[in-house]
Amino acid sequence: MADNKAMNAEWPTARFQTEDRPRPPGYRKRSPGEMSADNPGGEFDACFFEQVIAIPFTPFHFGPVLFAKGCFPHRNWLTPFILANVFIDCEVLYCLRFSLHPIHGYCHTYIGGTLIGAFAAVVAYGGLRAVLHLAPVTWFTAIRTVSKRKLICDSAVSGLVGGISHVLLDSLMHRDMNPFWPFVNGNALAGIVGVGILHIVLAATGFFGVVLWILMRDIR
Repeated sequence: MADNKAMNAEWPTARFQTEDRPRPPGYRKRSPGEMSADNPGGEFDACFFEQVIAIPFTPFHFGPVLFAKGCFPHRNWLTPFILANVFIDCEVLYCLRFSLHPIHGYCHTYIGGTLIGAFAAVVAYGGLRAVLHLAPVTWFTAIRTVSKRKLICDSAVSGLVGGISHVLLDSLMHRDMNPFWPFVNGNALAGIVGVGILHIVLAATGFFGVVLWILMRDIR
C-alpha cells in the first residue's frame, strides 16, 4: 500500500508501451492476479479494482448540463459539454485497454480538463457551422437566427464548464487523481462524498433537467 501511495504521488510521467523500455514510477502494467513482492500469492489487488469499479459511466456527468439546458432551453450548451466529457474519459478507456495505472492521468487535471474543454468548444462550433453550411436553408431555422457571437460564447462556456466539472466530480471519487497537477500532488477530495450518493444526485439532476427542458422548450 505504501508503494502504491508513493507511485500515485509521483505520476504523471510519460507512458511507455514496450516491454523492453523502463517504465516510470507512475505507470505500470499489472494484471488483477499478478504475483509481486508485496503480493506473493497473486491475490487480487484491491487498489486496482477500486479504481476500476469506481469509474462512473460518462453519462452521469451530463446531469448538470441537462439541468442547465432545462432552465435555459434555447442556449447551445449540450454538444460542447458532452464532447468535453467524452474526450476526457477516452484517457480512462486507453489506460484500461493497455493496463496502465493510474487510469486518471493528465486529462483528469484542471489544466487538462480546461484544454480539452476548449478543444471541445472549437470542435462543437466548427461542426455546427459545417452542418449549417451543408444543410438546406430550410433546416435548423431556429439556430440560424442565433448570432455568431452568441454561438461562440455558448460553445466556449459549455466546453470549459464540461471539462472542469468533469475533473471536479471525478476528484470526489478517484484516489489516483492529481487534479491540481503540477502544483499539488495527491487528491484530498477523494471520498468526501459516497460514489452511490454522487451517482444518485447526478442522475436526479439529469432527470429533472430533461423534465424542465420538455416543459420550457416552447417558452421564449
